[in-house]
Amino acid sequence: VTTKPGLPSKEPFQLERAQTNDLVFKQVAPRLYFEDFATHQHRAGTRKFRLLAVNIPRIKVTARLFTGDTTPVAIKAYDKYEEFNDDRAQDEMYTRVDVEKLPGQVIWERELKPNLTVDKPELLPLSWDEILGANKTGTVLLTAESIDPVTSERKRVGTQAVIQLTDIGSVWKRDSTGLTLHLFSLTTGESLANTHLRLLDPERNELAEAVTDAEGGANLPYFGESRWVFAQREADGHLISINSGDASVPLYRLGVTDDSGDEVDPNVIFLFTERGVYKPGDIVHLKGF
Repeated sequence: VTTKPGLPSKEPFQLERAQTNDLVFKQVAPRLYFEDFATHQHRAGTRKFRLLAVNIPRIKVTARLFTGDTTPVAIKAYDKYEEFNDDRAQDEMYTRVDVEKLPGQVIWERELKPNLTVDKPELLPLSWDEILGANKTGTVLLTAESIDPVTSERKRVGTQAVIQLTDIGSVWKRDSTGLTLHLFSLTTGESLANTHLRLLDPERNELAEAVTDAEGGANLPYFGESRWVFAQREADGHLISINSGDASVPLYRLGVTDDSGDEVDPNVIFLFTERGVYKPGDIVHLKGF
């Protein structure tokens, strides 16, 4: 790119001589991304999970299934994915989870070949019906990696995600008396009675247990080291993170301030409901301050 002498600028200034600079356009760095990290999906939902590929000619995708007591093992192991590691590439944010050492079972492997257009991202939908079977539930750790070295350092790139496909929905609250939970079917909205609940710490040790009543309700004590409630019903299971920021609704997102200053805006009202989930035809009760 050459700029001629005498080119005027917005400021009272002109170039005295020509300026020449080389400009090089490089390809976008090869990357793979799943649509989420550690997440949950409705068993009867879209039954899809998407993979985004950029400048990758061949991809190997592996699905490892975890059921029963191996589910907390998978979720705990996935913590490593976002931990810093000196061994990872300089421009890579995540650390590969060594899934080969985990107790789950490999249930699906495929080689994918995206339409290789330079710098054009391609969205590759993965089907849970193909991976797990129609309407099946389970916890799956997906690993997608380039088959060939694709970086300038001749390294492969990849991405991982752990997904819980379940029909067990839950709402809960924590107060001075402990945890109060309500479990329901995501498909029908009906309460889930006789669901076994286990309160687990970060090392998967059981702290307490309970069984939901006819209305899908249960109570558990709360300890400082509590991390999950593991709900199990027949072949379905859901590991619920009770300390996850994703499970809370901060007041500032609702435009409500919780400042404790002396000045109170008389035009601000805070409205809330008595619970977070309703069935069709239920009456919603509101309280306001």
